[in-house]
Amino acid sequence: EKFAAVRMEFNEYSGCYYGEYPLSFAASVGNRGICQLLYEEAGRRAFKAADGEVSVDGVAALDAFVNAQDRFGNTALHMAVLHGRKDAVDWVMSTGEGKRSLEMLNEDGFTPLTLAAREGKADMFHHVLYTHMSKTMWTYGKVRMRSTDLLQVDTFRISSGSDKDKEAAAKRAHPHLHNKWRSALEIIVAYEKKEFVQNELFVKLIRDKWDKFGRRMYITRTLLPYLVLLTVFCALVVLRGQEMNEDDEARHSADDTQVPFHRRHCSQDAGGWLSWDRSTVANGGASLGLEALLFFVGVPWLIFKGYRQTWRLLGRLDIDEDGQVSLKEVQLFVLKNLHSIINILSAVALFVAGISRALCHDQTESNALAIGSVLLFCNLLVVCMPFEAIGSLVITIYRMFIGDVFCFILVFSAIIAGFGCSLFLLSQRASSGTATESGAQTLPETFLWLFFVALGDDLGEVTSVYRNSESSALFLIVYLVWVLLSSVLMLNLLIAMMSRTFGQDSEDTQQIWFFPFANLVLQYERMLSQKNLKSYRTGVPERMSGSERPETALLGEKRHFLMDIIEVEIGEDVEVGRHARAKEAAYQRHRAVIDVVLERAERLLDVRLQVKAAPWAARSSQGNHGNTFCVRLVKFWS
Repeated sequence: EKFAAVRMEFNEYSGCYYGEYPLSFAASVGNRGICQLLYEEAGRRAFKAADGEVSVDGVAALDAFVNAQDRFGNTALHMAVLHGRKDAVDWVMSTGEGKRSLEMLNEDGFTPLTLAAREGKADMFHHVLYTHMSKTMWTYGKVRMRSTDLLQVDTFRISSGSDKDKEAAAKRAHPHLHNKWRSALEIIVAYEKKEFVQNELFVKLIRDKWDKFGRRMYITRTLLPYLVLLTVFCALVVLRGQEMNEDDEARHSADDTQVPFHRRHCSQDAGGWLSWDRSTVANGGASLGLEALLFFVGVPWLIFKGYRQTWRLLGRLDIDEDGQVSLKEVQLFVLKNLHSIINILSAVALFVAGISRALCHDQTESNALAIGSVLLFCNLLVVCMPFEAIGSLVITIYRMFIGDVFCFILVFSAIIAGFGCSLFLLSQRASSGTATESGAQTLPETFLWLFFVALGDDLGEVTSVYRNSESSALFLIVYLVWVLLSSVLMLNLLIAMMSRTFGQDSEDTQQIWFFPFANLVLQYERMLSQKNLKSYRTGVPERMSGSERPETALLGEKRHFLMDIIEVEIGEDVEVGRHARAKEAAYQRHRAVIDVVLERAERLLDVRLQVKAAPWAARSSQGNHGNTFCVRLVKFWS
């Protein structure tokens, strides 16, 4: 007969998830007593001995009991972390078998530590990491050195060799060899867990990567090439502007021998340059060479950068992985891919300009260069994102645009459509010419006119229209309501909304800037070779000693540890003590309310206990069995 503690029972009608094993349920509710009772019973059954000796499979059976995984791959340690039960975590780790759960992955690829990071449980993350994955190297008074294992924290991933037997042997014990593995740092950055934005370990890892390779790669691979691209583009704009001015003068001159406007300085007319003066030939050749450089070098580079730094495109649109895509997720997705999107759009504009130059379509070329100019210089601000002062300002502007301005445009469009149609109809029976003077001859012109009125332009140039209108009073009322609504109310409302957003973002600049910065650093890290990744690893390697883990030696990679010095207070971490004092202070502030609630709950519980125990108390005269059962029932309900 199977022991009930290791039998999996799944209730499809359950609205809560506490695991599918009794031990998982006990860990979920944080009941250490039940956990210990189940563990002792499992050990008694697992170690049934013949002639006083332990059975051969006893250790494996007890290990399977503690580390049993349900249909979602969660162990009792996963459940304790998921429900924030620190006592249950400590109990599982106190058993010798529970330590293996630290590196066991569930079906989503999360270990207990990375699960705490995914759920944003910073306190539980720190508890698991610093209590059960760290050790004290030395202590001197109130100061001690702590060594923290970075295997599940850092982004470095140990790769397996070519030997299939070695890979299969290591895969059973090493989480890095699973396809779904992601480190805690990758999870925090990908899901932008704000609970960790001020975490010292998180900030230290990102800063360390930036100092080792991020800054150098940013300058050599992004900043300097982009500045060179902008310099070439500005030179092209200046030269092409001069050429177009000369073409315009030639078109209006009386000399009919001049080259036609749409074909002068075109690549197809290179032979015609022999009849021009030397400066004209030099400018035309320089502009053609610069545009060819942008077309054959700049466009491929922009497309390459845009594709290389794309944040997994549509595959990561559902950021919280709940099966639904919200507006906030779309906004965050666009922000993460803003640099890539502008790079690709800039490349398209330069490509169109180069093709138009080759086909002698000057107007199309100038339009494409004009659009490319806006995109390239706006992208310069995104390129400067690693600078905190510029990056935080750019993100704030982006949030204002996609949030406040976008909502304002929707409301403004509905209002201007209504007032535009109204004023257009009221001005149709005005005298001939008055509608044209006011800019309200057609419906699109009416919309444009009202837009400039909202900005404070042409406020008084409507007198002749409403005077000659058959419904002049109604026209004037509608117009004045529009002026009051658009110029006074709507624009001031937009300013207030943007001021609120700026005030909220300025209070926590670190939070709005650091995650995009960390995402950029991790993008640069993914571009490194395996050799460079090993040389740039954070932390110090473990020493070759008898404590080295066998699966680590099998893979030929050493674990790295972060060495930091912390202050303790009488054997207690300063951070833990501060958290306990804050919790006690919160309790004291609300103590009056809590006492009232507890008092009422106790009275209600006493009433229920009396009702439940009354039928059994009446049977107490039947024997000791009834008394014992009654006592147990009272204890159960209490």
